[in-house]
Amino acid sequence: MESNQIVLGYELNHQFAQISYLTQDREQPETYAFRQEGERFNVPLLLCKRKEVNQWYYGDEAKQCYDAGEGTLVTEILQKALDGESIIITEGTEVYEYEAEKLLIMFIKKSFGKMGFFLGNYQIKALMITVEKLDKRILKVLEAVADSLQLDRERIFFQNYMESIYHYLIFQPRELRSYQVGVFDFGGEILKSYRVEMNYKTKPVVTLIHPQVHEEIERILQSPAESPVYYELLDQKLTSCLKEFVGDEIMSSIYLLGEGFTGDWYRESLNFICRGRKVFGGNNLYSKGAAYAARERISEHKESASCVYLGEDKLKYNVGLYMLNGLDEEYVPILDAGTGWFEAKAELDFMLLEGREIPLIITPMMGSGKKVVQIEVEGFELRKRGTVRLHMSVWMESEKTLMIRIRDDGFGDFFQPEEEIWEKAIELGENS
Repeated sequence: MESNQIVLGYELNHQFAQISYLTQDREQPETYAFRQEGERFNVPLLLCKRKEVNQWYYGDEAKQCYDAGEGTLVTEILQKALDGESIIITEGTEVYEYEAEKLLIMFIKKSFGKMGFFLGNYQIKALMITVEKLDKRILKVLEAVADSLQLDRERIFFQNYMESIYHYLIFQPRELRSYQVGVFDFGGEILKSYRVEMNYKTKPVVTLIHPQVHEEIERILQSPAESPVYYELLDQKLTSCLKEFVGDEIMSSIYLLGEGFTGDWYRESLNFICRGRKVFGGNNLYSKGAAYAARERISEHKESASCVYLGEDKLKYNVGLYMLNGLDEEYVPILDAGTGWFEAKAELDFMLLEGREIPLIITPMMGSGKKVVQIEVEGFELRKRGTVRLHMSVWMESEKTLMIRIRDDGFGDFFQPEEEIWEKAIELGENS
């Protein structure tokens, strides 16, 4: 990166947003403090419409406006955007209706606006938005967010929390990840954990992350001071959970994330996990991991070049076909394993030399078992060799569903294109 360039990692969840950044002169990300007192990194996902005027506040200011009786508080913005809902605000005889998705976009723009004086000195080269889980619903919302920002769409990317963990860890000292790593997230009501395994016997180093939900470890509204007995029992449950998690494995480090780990109520648990391993606390690992990942999108570093992450959102197959180049047949890659399935797409023009079948080569990233899937293009008149010119679009509809769309482009003035479009779905499974 150049001295006037910056990359951003933006964490978005149902409770708050957070932004970390990397500049050319920094090896490690910094997290932007929206409130300097106490280094408040999190912006509560709240909006408040001021009464009788079209003026909106966000984050802590929204809560202050509402507490002062000056406006209507809007909560659960992300969930309502995912559900495609509208938000109704009633002021006397006036009723206002707002699309939750547009209010979410407003919130995100306002959070960037707060950083305006800081970002004004830099050119944003990449933005990585990280969320707990990527699925079709949240991808649709994130695409709308990306389209609304004053930033080239090609510079905006998405990844889930597990990939942010991966990108954070590979830039930490080797001794913190030589063996397994545990990440515990108590930001919500229920404790969640991620077990990180890096196989240094392979080149590149293959990384796997195993998520788990611990429903027995649950937060309550009361603080430890208000409910000391509950938290004493919770500490015992957490200790048992940690012992089961560690088992006989060697853990290089453990990270404790989220507001649930605020205070010292879990002393017994800490006493156990601090034996023979490094333990870290905080709440900005995801946004920092996203900032590292954003930087990798514009310039790959040696740490990421030597590792590969096989996550649930990653395409686990190479897809290609063989084509003639002169007299020689050569393999042409179409989709690469390791790409996020929602980013895996390609366009290809080629000549069909004979017959109606196109042999698609599907090769799993792990193990063996290359498979040839014949795509039969039906319904058009067979033409002379070298006059069937086709255009193929390839994309992933979901983690395991590969879509193929083919159209006939005709052949100059000699043959007009066929009107029919051929489309086929291929399920990529254990036998693909």
